[in-house]
Amino acid sequence: MFFDSSLNKALQCKDEQAFEKVFLLMFEPLCGFAFSITGARQVSECVVQDVFLSLWEGCGSINEETNLRAWLYRAVRNRCIDRLRAVEIRDRYVAELGLQMQEELMQAFTDSEEANEKEALIEKVNREIMRLPETIRETYLLHRRDGLTYAEIAEVLGLPQKTVESRMSKALKLLRERVIGTGRLEKK
Repeated sequence: MFFDSSLNKALQCKDEQAFEKVFLLMFEPLCGFAFSITGARQVSECVVQDVFLSLWEGCGSINEETNLRAWLYRAVRNRCIDRLRAVEIRDRYVAELGLQMQEELMQAFTDSEEANEKEALIEKVNREIMRLPETIRETYLLHRRDGLTYAEIAEVLGLPQKTVESRMSKALKLLRERVIGTGRLEKK
């Protein structure tokens, strides 16, 4: 069989040909497995690529007794579950943020005519958060939703802290321009 201890040894030695064989043999089946969990082809491919990157970077953790095929499937399953949890957390945060902004907006608007504007504005805020460029939205949500510091976000995303700071600045600027810049949030 293709998966045996000699393959594990080759991977431990960072044998590119062995890695390529595993990749070519397992990429599509793993993508299909990931798709059965996530329901999204692009997400599934990203997950599988991440797993193969982890395999390559962590080849030293693979020993002769490791069932490589099972390891790959388990790693893909765990990454898919992590992704689904992240999406669930993001969606919950967006809903919570909408409620928080709604409370803040209720204080800003006093009469019934403005109440209609308030509801439209809440919808707009939620829409604008989702319209932020993906990398900026991800950074914004990690900070605002998950409470991570800029240093922690930089570590999680593998970026310089200055990049995280820049993304947060852009997120706040875009939200301010798109929501508050309309002149509809003026307090009386």
